[in-house]
Amino acid sequence: MHRSSLLLLASLTASLLGCDEQGPQHKEVTITASRTVDQPAKQVDPRLKDGQRFGARPMGRPSQQQPELPPPSRLDLSWSAPSSWQDRGPSSMRRVTFQVAPGTECYLVTLPGQAGGVSANVNRWRKQMGLSPLSPGDIAKLPKQQALGVTGVMIEAEGTFTGMGGQAKEDQGLLGLILSYRNQTVFVKMTGPKAEVAGAKPGFLAFCRSLRDKSQGEAPRRGPAPQQPPAQPSQSPHMAGPTAPQAGALKWSAPEGWAQAPSPSSMRVVTFSIGVPGECYVTALRGAAGGETANLQRWRKQLGLEPLDEAGLAALAKVEVLGQSVRVLEGIGAYAGMGGDAQEGTYLIGCAVPAAGQTYFVKLIAPGAGKPVQREAFLAFVKSLKIEQ
Repeated sequence: MHRSSLLLLASLTASLLGCDEQGPQHKEVTITASRTVDQPAKQVDPRLKDGQRFGARPMGRPSQQQPELPPPSRLDLSWSAPSSWQDRGPSSMRRVTFQVAPGTECYLVTLPGQAGGVSANVNRWRKQMGLSPLSPGDIAKLPKQQALGVTGVMIEAEGTFTGMGGQAKEDQGLLGLILSYRNQTVFVKMTGPKAEVAGAKPGFLAFCRSLRDKSQGEAPRRGPAPQQPPAQPSQSPHMAGPTAPQAGALKWSAPEGWAQAPSPSSMRVVTFSIGVPGECYVTALRGAAGGETANLQRWRKQLGLEPLDEAGLAALAKVEVLGQSVRVLEGIGAYAGMGGDAQEGTYLIGCAVPAAGQTYFVKLIAPGAGKPVQREAFLAFVKSLKIEQ
């Protein structure tokens, strides 16, 4: 508690106007008092309205009054950073700051709600670099990056950087990621000399991909970011929990250039980064999980595409997976997954494979320009799947 002494000094001049013929009577009275006031150091919830913030009670009967808002919950995140980055710890706003190189830093911030929105923050960062704002159409074309199982917006810029201190620095670079996750906004930002920032981009992307919500499962250890292993057969047991029976182990061979990444959900058996913005992952659910057709149509809806009719479903290509022929859904559209904003020009390919009392869903999303390469890698991956008892 902060205590401050408040000294009240007032000089009151009372003009007492008499009614007799001698005219007005004047008396001067001096009032002196002092008391101590307790002033609490209290943080203000940014979601409160003015009336709630300043203690005003709403009009009306008690039953009509609004309940107090619960305090905002802070995301419990973990991450892996490149071994060359020096951890400078958290600050009042930043979850963590890393010194990437002399004059170059990368930091993580989380804020409740939309925090102004993607467009406003993209253009705020561009203004810091001395650049003009982007139109909504140009912002929609910005590259995307996966983190925390959702897709965020990437920004890259070069110019004269002016930060909070007001000092302008020429020939600077900026890398940034903005994404919405669980009613909060996550910011990852790197600034420094443009040559240093450009050289640190692989580490920046690896850091973003390593972000993990610890409330959704075991978090990766702190420390150096894992190196991409060479392509080789990988093994993974079925996920623990009630959603999948413990029947055996799903095995696979990962295509060249793919690297196993932390899975943001306990429902995923495995998640891969695929060398470009995007990912491929396998999910296992008990039973039919709604059926093959319903899930293929759901993926079409995520791309902003109309559902297929019977003829369209019958015309889908098929692939042999786990000893059976299953349909493969492909499409390019404005992909909107679990995380929020639609991403134009996204390629999706996926299939649903019933096996051993459950259904495996294999799904890849990537920029549409890489469709031929990603299609070939996806089909090779699903053909390699096998279950060993």
